[in-house]
Amino acid sequence: MIYNVTLDGVSIFNYEYPDMVLLDPKLETELNTSGSFEFTMPASHVFYDNVQLLTSDIEVYEGDHLLWFGRPVEIKTDYYRQKRVTCEGALAYFNDSVQEMQEFSSISIQDFFRHVVSVHNQQVAENRQFAVGNITIPDKKVYRKLQYEQTMDVLKKQCLSAEGGYFFVRRENGVNYIDWLSEMPYSCNQPIEFGLNLLNISGDIGGEDVATCVLPLGDTDSETGQPLTVASINNGKKIVESEAVSVYGKITKAVTFSGVSDPRTLYQDGVEYLNSLQFDHLSIECDASELHFLNSNFEAFQVGQMIHCVSKPHLVDRDLPLTKMSLKLDTATKQITLGTSAKQTLTEIYADMTDSSDAETQDLEDNVTDLQDNISDMQDDISDMQDQIDNMSEGDGWHHWFGSQEEYDAISEKDAETVYFIESSE
Repeated sequence: MIYNVTLDGVSIFNYEYPDMVLLDPKLETELNTSGSFEFTMPASHVFYDNVQLLTSDIEVYEGDHLLWFGRPVEIKTDYYRQKRVTCEGALAYFNDSVQEMQEFSSISIQDFFRHVVSVHNQQVAENRQFAVGNITIPDKKVYRKLQYEQTMDVLKKQCLSAEGGYFFVRRENGVNYIDWLSEMPYSCNQPIEFGLNLLNISGDIGGEDVATCVLPLGDTDSETGQPLTVASINNGKKIVESEAVSVYGKITKAVTFSGVSDPRTLYQDGVEYLNSLQFDHLSIECDASELHFLNSNFEAFQVGQMIHCVSKPHLVDRDLPLTKMSLKLDTATKQITLGTSAKQTLTEIYADMTDSSDAETQDLEDNVTDLQDNISDMQDDISDMQDQIDNMSEGDGWHHWFGSQEEYDAISEKDAETVYFIESSE
């Protein structure tokens, strides 16, 4: 068997035995998500009664390599008593814990990550805990504020969204590890190539995004005021063409390469742009036959690898990250997604760190409005008091009287325009 599935450490998938058959087993894996695994278990399966919601451990192997592990989150039984089991990956274990309120005015981002994982571990069973593995995200001091929210939300908002990178979970010697890496961790010597193992391809890049010719421009000459071109080493031509011209015609873009003063370097930059750089946000889906099954010298595809993809009719010749994979275990067919997503920028994380939901933001705005109204009222009162003081100081009819309590009581008619000051009896 190429693939194997275990339930709490015991194999449950083997087509050689009728009572160990799983129907339609399908694994979905994707970068920075928990992934999912679904299968149908016939009523005749020998381990039919052993699948337990949330508590069972499910592992999927390709040969001896552990591809994925997780737990059942949904079990549905049909008319024929077949169980349709849906499982979520181990990264979802972080949904089982809640972070405590805490504020860090200056903390290492790597230490913050370790702290969040540690708080999670204190609240869950041992088989749902994680040891912090490799961290290659650049370390720096950051401000962070924790509220009562799920650990998974904290990791996504205050780690991934803020700093970028990739989460990878793995299990070694019975221990769950989580790695936070700045780059794809795996290499793969198996290419995806048109005419070799590329069966089908589709992508989200449109014609308006593609150039078949490029006018590369380098540094500006201080004497002529003109930018460097490749005309001097390209038979007098300033434009560099790709082979795709014969398919799509000439579509030219001018691209400036800062810091380039040598025409040969500029030419190479232009060629690289045509073959590679213009596809920085390219994402393609393809069906590729797995050469690993035919030749063990080729490494098998898995999420997190950099794959060299070559398809001249589609203008692709570059290394692309394998970001998503759909695997049908019964037929050993893989559909993979290659490409880079839009570059992650530093998000407006402050709102997340202070847990300011829309409702809370509205409350804050209302409080500010009330405070402004109160300040306005106080300013009006102060203005009135100041007017009274000014009038008193200007001698506009106000009089002052000083005396004892007995003298004050002896006054039969008190003047409304007189301010009476009573001396203390002490």
